Amino acid sequence: MSTNFEISYDWLTDESEDASLRISVGPWHATHVEDTLAKTVRLTARLSASRLAEWFAANWWRLLWEPRANTFSWRESHRMGNVGHGYVWPDLTFDSDWESIHVASRPTPPRKAEPIRYLNHFDYHIPATDFETGVERFVNGTIARLSHVQDTRSDLSMLWEEVSAERADPPSCEIRILEACMGFDPDEAPDYLLDSLQQQMGVFGSSAIREMAVAYKESAVPHLMDLRGLAFRDGVVVRVPDYDVIRTSIKDQTATVRIPWQRAERAAHIVRSEWNVAPPVTTKDLCELMQISHSGYLSDQSEGWRSYMAGFRDDDARENFRVSLNSKYSTARRFGLVRLVGDHIAADDTDRLLPGTSSFTSRQKFQRAFAQAFLCPYDALEEYLDTTTPDSDDIDDAAQHFDVSPLMVQSILVNKGVLGRETLDDWSG
Repeated sequence: MSTNFEISYDWLTDESEDASLRISVGPWHATHVEDTLAKTVRLTARLSASRLAEWFAANWWRLLWEPRANTFSWRESHRMGNVGHGYVWPDLTFDSDWESIHVASRPTPPRKAEPIRYLNHFDYHIPATDFETGVERFVNGTIARLSHVQDTRSDLSMLWEEVSAERADPPSCEIRILEACMGFDPDEAPDYLLDSLQQQMGVFGSSAIREMAVAYKESAVPHLMDLRGLAFRDGVVVRVPDYDVIRTSIKDQTATVRIPWQRAERAAHIVRSEWNVAPPVTTKDLCELMQISHSGYLSDQSEGWRSYMAGFRDDDARENFRVSLNSKYSTARRFGLVRLVGDHIAADDTDRLLPGTSSFTSRQKFQRAFAQAFLCPYDALEEYLDTTTPDSDDIDDAAQHFDVSPLMVQSILVNKGVLGRETLDDWSG
């Protein structure tokens, strides 16, 4: 049994649908509560198992396939507190990047009207497969309980049968995934939109279309039409040296690495070693390596820049692909180019489109981490700074040295624990 996500239960009476629930996430217990009436602290909470199971079943596709979004609808389907029905639920949020689920637990404030409050504050990533397994076991166990105490089939049983049938049928599964990517509940997305996106999968690739659905929602199809025009009108041809060798090495050496940024750091190290490139990587280095004939392509652009960052694979030459960048500024253009190079090296063979978006899928996380690790690897940054408490002047100097943005340097230092995460808020403010 997986230890990463488990919902265990003890039924309170022979006929009750309520249970003493314990929700375990890795080493944490989301149901660690203080009970002011009983004057106890315990690892379980009295909750409605059937209501929670129904919430998981109703939001199954969105929980697994809708990455983080700052919308009311996203919070409704990803925060356990919205189960409602008069129970005090843990403040637990599930945020998927398609490979893993980030589970965030926050303490609930003490309230006179509520006898319990949840105590734990944690952030923990679990494999999406472990989340699926944990939910499935809990839902099936709850259905078995309801069949014992009810004379008729429960609403939960019928809903879960529908979800299970869709999971087992590839065409239905693909429709549900596309709906969830765009933030729709099942059967809410327009048929014409789903049909159009599925048609484009044959042109651009399934994974690429899912990325576009996340990034552009209902506008994904017109954006795809714009991108198709850019592929041949404005794309600059880029060559990735030793493409097949690098691709094989990365696949072999990162096969068991589940976290996107860790895979990306390893991949960037492999690429730098294969190309014999040491930081700082200059714009001249990039243009020579990738045979970019337009010497000013990575410079600041006062005009002619595009709305999209994307790559377009050439069917005939595996090393070559076309690039369209969407920033006026040289540091962002360098970063965008290397993002797309990383995606070209790692993405599925069937993808012709290599989307560079601001979404929070594992693919986009890999792209960004690859570009960071290639242009400004942490060990080189640490050596250059030569300080345990870098200030804003140190960060600016390092950014100029590596030819990246100061915000990128600061983000690396935050991710490595050198600076506190609150410094990013100070910087942006």
